[in-house]
Amino acid sequence: MAKQDKDNDESMVEKHALERLNHVEKEHQKAYAKKPEKFSPAKIIMGIILIVVLLTSLVSIF
Repeated sequence: MAKQDKDNDESMVEKHALERLNHVEKEHQKAYAKKPEKFSPAKIIMGIILIVVLLTSLVSIF
């Protein structure tokens, strides 16, 4: 009977350790997860400036 209790205790300890390990791994993976890019007004302004520069360079060539 004592062996069963010991096996049961070890399995509970192992279960808890595996759950904790999974939790820790998820926390570490959050640092490397790619965050979705937000569409910012700065990107729109930079795009407009790029188009203006390209148009002026094309007009100056011809």
